[in-house]
Parts: sequence; structure tokens; C-alpha cells
Amino acid sequence: GPFLLEMKTYRYRGHSMSDPAKYRSKEEVEQYKSQDPIDQVKDVILTKKYATEAELEAIDEKVKNIVQESVDFAENSPYPDVS
Repeated sequence: GPFLLEMKTYRYRGHSMSDPAKYRSKEEVEQYKSQDPIDQVKDVILTKKYATEAELEAIDEKVKNIVQESVDFAENSPYPDVS
């Protein structure tokens, strides 16, 4: 049947490059960083030896390359025909 997933997120930075995010304390940001689910999963992966740090770094590098290739493709593609 139907179900609902609630995903609570937290931005560590401001809304944009020009937003200094002075509306939150450093303590608040650090508290949320300590609860970061990505870091928690990474710790489990390393602790249970599902992957090594080098393997995770290789995955990160591969993802960065895919994203950069996508950005390059988008920036170098012509605009669509106005029709």
C-alpha cells in the first residue's frame, strides 16, 4: 500500500554564495554535522570493512568526474532551436 518517507535535511551553508549564514551559531552547525547521515554510513562501511578508504575515495572521484562531464556537456551544448 501507500507509504510516506520523511527526509529531514540541514544546510551547512547559506542559501547562496552571498549568504554568510549568520543566523545560525557555529555550535548549531557543528551539532548537525556530527549527525550527518553520510558520515554515519561511511563510518559503518569502514568499520564493517565493506570498503576501504581508498575504495570510497575512488567512488567519490568517479562521481566527481561524471558530474564534471555532465556540466561540460551542458555548458558546451547549443541552445535549443526557438521553435
